[in-house]
Amino acid sequence: MKKKQIFALAVVAILISLSAKGTLSYFTSQIVTHNVITTGRVRIQLEETQELTSGVETEFPAGGIAGALPGDRISKIVRVKNTGSADAWVRIELEVSVTAGGTALPLVLPNGEAAVLITPLPEWSAGADGLYYYKDKLLPEATTPPLIREVRLNPLMDNLYQGCKVTVSVKAHAVQADHNGSTAAEAVGWP
Repeated sequence: MKKKQIFALAVVAILISLSAKGTLSYFTSQIVTHNVITTGRVRIQLEETQELTSGVETEFPAGGIAGALPGDRISKIVRVKNTGSADAWVRIELEVSVTAGGTALPLVLPNGEAAVLITPLPEWSAGADGLYYYKDKLLPEATTPPLIREVRLNPLMDNLYQGCKVTVSVKAHAVQADHNGSTAAEAVGWP
């Protein structure tokens, strides 16, 4: 009988020991994982160049162009380059002003024509907000076709515009293209 009691106690001790080991393993079990997610970056660079009479394209002069006359076509090529890591929708804002002696001059001539003529190229569309939207996604390291290639002074400008200063301000904006509309005009999150 003593052997049976010793055997029963041994079995109980083993069961207690196994149950404690299982509990100990449960409380000390550990798994470590590292999940790194890096977001893409939307970044653009505005490029303003001009084509010389020799056909060579060079950076647009920081000081502008002097001595222009009505009817002149001034080469001004405006593009946007995607310097980020994500596809982007791109739009450009053009603001034209004409001043003489610090006074703003009319942008529209008496005959209803614009004093400064700017024609966007077909790869861009004019939005209801007055901005120009590039029609395709701009991939990383890609550059858009030009929005414009020239600024033309209307040949019908009269003496009111002598000695005037024409300023064409260009601002480019970009937002992510993925998961953000099927066209630039549908995209949200514009600055």
